Amino acid sequence: MSDPPEKSKFDKKSGHRNSPELSPSEGDFWDLESEQETAPLPPTPRTGGSAKEERPHTPAAAPAPAKDPARPKEAPGPEAILSDKPKASDKPKKKKEKEGPAPKGFREVAASISGGVSKTEKIALLSVGACLLVGVIWALSLFFNNIHTDSPEIVIDYPVAGKFATLAKATTYWKTPNHETDRVRPEARLVPAAKLTLDPAGKSGALRILFEDDSGNIVGDPITLTISNGTFSNGSKELEIFATDGFNDEGDHAAYLTEQIGKWFVLVKEGPDRNSPGNAFTDLVRIPISNTRY
Repeated sequence: MSDPPEKSKFDKKSGHRNSPELSPSEGDFWDLESEQETAPLPPTPRTGGSAKEERPHTPAAAPAPAKDPARPKEAPGPEAILSDKPKASDKPKKKKEKEGPAPKGFREVAASISGGVSKTEKIALLSVGACLLVGVIWALSLFFNNIHTDSPEIVIDYPVAGKFATLAKATTYWKTPNHETDRVRPEARLVPAAKLTLDPAGKSGALRILFEDDSGNIVGDPITLTISNGTFSNGSKELEIFATDGFNDEGDHAAYLTEQIGKWFVLVKEGPDRNSPGNAFTDLVRIPISNTRY
């Protein structure tokens, strides 16, 4: 029995398969072309660089279809509208505001304050408050006691009878002059004034009126009036007279009320005639100017 034929060997370097030659005696012929296997070709290197491993080709993603701008958007259906409404459970819960302490009442505040003060301190505070109250009352009493609003005519016993005239009544006050009609100095703001009333069963003669300040100085010009049978030259038994000068500041009247400025007076003199010399007139009455202001 003959030996089996040797198997062909593949040459990796040449890429051919080597088959052993058979002797003609064996009587069997092999078709080398049919037995030859096509060897894989070696990879061809790229020009200009070393060969790289080829990555598998990934097909590019298909471009997204362009939106049609002319196509109007479809209105959402009722189901979508209902589904878009937030549920009651999805609503955000409001945070509960922190409740601060309740405001304290007046009694509570007073109790908290008094709780931090000792008994000795309370007595001291009450004593200081009482002293302040007494001081305020004393100051007010002094202030009002210094203000005299009573009429000074009560100290004079009317009627006052003289040789040439009889004065039945006199009222004094302070007057705000009218600089357009009254004959007073321009700087005068308040002037002393008096309203004289004659006795009807009077006499005939003359009266000379002088106004004096708290120092006894004559203020303004002297005024001379003629009287006849108990009436003035205008036919009336009553006449208003006022000085041509007085207080130049409104604050002087406040000082007069508190007696920081002494009393002013109106001096009434009588004489036989208005043309008589000054020494012919004698004092009839001296009347203080009251605090009243008109």
